[in-house]
Amino acid sequence: MTKEIVMTVENRRRLSAAQLFGLTLVLALVSGGVLGALGAGEDASPVPDVVTGALMLGLAVGVLWACLAYWRRLDEAAREAHKFAWYWGGSAGLGVAGLAIGYLAGLGETADLGWLGLDGSASSYLIVGALLVVAAQVVGYVLVWAGWWLWKGR
Repeated sequence: MTKEIVMTVENRRRLSAAQLFGLTLVLALVSGGVLGALGAGEDASPVPDVVTGALMLGLAVGVLWACLAYWRRLDEAAREAHKFAWYWGGSAGLGVAGLAIGYLAGLGETADLGWLGLDGSASSYLIVGALLVVAAQVVGYVLVWAGWWLWKGR
């Protein structure tokens, strides 16, 4: 009896990394579709902020779950590549973003954010700064991660 239970648990199918990515993408698209269909973010939105926040929190929890499941399936070399890339690439990206934000801060009121669809309010500058930091860190990560695998694969 115990042997049957152990075999059943061992034979349980686990999602691959690609399937986890697909699940995360579907979760994000469904969440965005629901918010878009309900008119979230519009001036006269019928969606309460609590509903929007709950959907965004659900999306964040789902993505975190998928990332943890993906991490558990990685071998040691892939984990080291990710850690190395996030440390060095993310840090370099943060430095570049800091320089860019310093430059933008020097522009002051003359910075035109209209091409991004944003006005010149303080919240617009906050959004641009946050997106700039995240984008620079991701670009740095991807470059260092690719470099890691090119270096190790030679």
